[in-house]
Amino acid sequence: LFWMMEDMPCLSERPKWELSPVEQLKVAAYRRDLGNAEMRQGHPEKAFTLYKNALFMVEFDEDFEEHSDEEDAEHHELPPLEDVHAERVRCLSNLAAASLAALDETREEPSIEGYAGKAKRYSQRALKLKKDDAKLWFRKGRAELVLGEISTAATSFAEAARMSPQDPNVRKYLQEARAACQAERSACRSMEKAMSDPSSWVDQQEIFRNQLKPKKEYASEEERKADIEYNKRQLLYHFEKAKVQPESDCEEQDEEQE
Repeated sequence: LFWMMEDMPCLSERPKWELSPVEQLKVAAYRRDLGNAEMRQGHPEKAFTLYKNALFMVEFDEDFEEHSDEEDAEHHELPPLEDVHAERVRCLSNLAAASLAALDETREEPSIEGYAGKAKRYSQRALKLKKDDAKLWFRKGRAELVLGEISTAATSFAEAARMSPQDPNVRKYLQEARAACQAERSACRSMEKAMSDPSSWVDQQEIFRNQLKPKKEYASEEERKADIEYNKRQLLYHFEKAKVQPESDCEEQDEEQE
């Protein structure tokens, strides 16, 4: 394989702008192969970084097109654009796989959503170049399932199952997604039914008020009645006080209005 050449490690250390298009493609494959080795050793985050560096080499078609202002004849040797796209798809697909592997290892909610979002984005980008890849649809569906996009995940798994009908893992996730969709629809119907019955609103409001209302316990019935009478007197006192406004207050209000 061309990335096993002795000069590949040195070539990989050089900046992109010093490499010819053919060398860029070689370095991308070499870095991706290093990422695969990290994945096999159970280091998805290290693999992700290597895959990202590999993608950087083949991310833009413009780097592999003829430019009239090039002076170095070596740079006119261009690899087929189909080969560039194939390598780009492999990098994107592996980035999605590394994101999902890192997701499986974390327990922190922000990290879970972050890895799932990356897996979805890289899968979508790869599918624009290769729509008939069952692995890409499957990885996209797994990411969508984590993000709570149940209906979209079911569609992605269905596409993966259509292309790889014998894969038990794909069938398993497809069944789970469809069951989740059914549960989601049932919950929506129950909510719509509750919203269409105004009496249920009152019941729920009463339950909520009772939950918020502090519960005061009394030592005896006499103490409870005495507390009620006290509250009544307080209400009457404040009511009578509000009806009669002191003259001094009225004068102050007149002065303010002037």
